[in-house]
Amino acid sequence: MFGQGALYAVSEVSYDVFRLLPSNPLEFPSVLLHALLSMLIEHVGFSQDFSPTLLRPVYKHLQYFLNLSIQSSIRSIKDQAYVLAKLAMRSTGAFDKNPWEIGAWLLFLPACAADDNCCKDEEGEFLQSLSTPLVSFLCDAVSTVGNKLVNSWALLKCRLSNLEVVKGT
Repeated sequence: MFGQGALYAVSEVSYDVFRLLPSNPLEFPSVLLHALLSMLIEHVGFSQDFSPTLLRPVYKHLQYFLNLSIQSSIRSIKDQAYVLAKLAMRSTGAFDKNPWEIGAWLLFLPACAADDNCCKDEEGEFLQSLSTPLVSFLCDAVSTVGNKLVNSWALLKCRLSNLEVVKGT
C-alpha cells in the first residue's frame, strides 16, 4: 500500500511515536501492548534505514523497555521489549563499531528475561530485587553516552555549517 518512502515522510514530521507508550505497561491490555511494541519495532526498523537522526531519542526509553522485558509475564512482549531495548542502546551511536557489546551488557540483567521459571524460588526473587538498581545504572550510563554523542554531533554540525558559510562567501 504505502512504500518505505511514505513511512519516511511521516517519520520526518516531528511527532514522537514514543509518546504512545503507557506509563505503566503492566496494566495495559497485553494485546494492545503487543501491537504497540510491534509498531515501534517496525517504525524504528524502517527509520534506521533512512535517517540515523530519528534513532537519537530512542535511548531515552531504554529503562521502559528493560523493565518491560524483565517484568512482563508474556513471552512475546518480553521478546519485543528486549529487541527495543537493544535498538535503544544502539541509537546512542556508542556501539556502532561493536554491536555485539550490547548483548554483553544485557547479560548482566536478571535471568528472568530469558527464563520464566527463575523467579519462583528465593534466588530468583533476589535476582528480581537487583533488577531495579542494575537497570537504573545501565540506563544512566547509556543516557550519559547518548547525550554526549548527540551534543557532539550537534556541535560538529554547527561547525560544519559555519565552515560552509565562510567558504561560500
